[in-house]
Amino acid sequence: MNFRDEKVSNITYEQIEKLSENRLVDRWILNELNKTIGKVNDCLNNYTFHLAIVRLRDSFLKDFCDFYIEFSKIPIKQQSNENIKSNVQILLYYLLKQYLILYHPFLPAMTEELWQDLTQGKQGYLIHQLYPTMKHNENINPMDSQVIQIIRLILKNSTYFKQMLRLSRDSDIIIYFNNQNHENLSTHIENYLIEIRKITRLN
Repeated sequence: MNFRDEKVSNITYEQIEKLSENRLVDRWILNELNKTIGKVNDCLNNYTFHLAIVRLRDSFLKDFCDFYIEFSKIPIKQQSNENIKSNVQILLYYLLKQYLILYHPFLPAMTEELWQDLTQGKQGYLIHQLYPTMKHNENINPMDSQVIQIIRLILKNSTYFKQMLRLSRDSDIIIYFNNQNHENLSTHIENYLIEIRKITRLN
């Protein structure tokens, strides 16, 4: 992936939204970023800077780093579909740039240095970038949100139990999902079983 390509480096939100429409996790992270942008801007406008940094930190660490990056390793490393792999790489690049811009008022020196490394000095100074504003389009429904919540719980708890029981990362854990009253939800989750197994080695 050539991130020096002007089409990639200057990609718009609308183009990113188009790239992410076929994968639930992509739509979800874009939606979470959008909500975070709205919350951070509200906090800045109300001078509650401490709340802005808390919301931004939680989004960056829990949503982006702990979940989305982990889930993106599968299509990048093993996906035979080059279009999906390329789309995920572009989305990761876009998301990281947005988080750097959001963090810049709080960590100006560090984010500027990271920005120059990420953009290879081709996109000017970070301080000159427009601060993100919330888009009002919602691109994820309640069922999809539930699916993501359950997937995140599986990933989080499997890691916790392995650490608590001192199991190796390669150890298998068997989980049971009671879908008696949630057949549609179960069907959606089954679409992600391959990724979940590869990340956690669950059975």
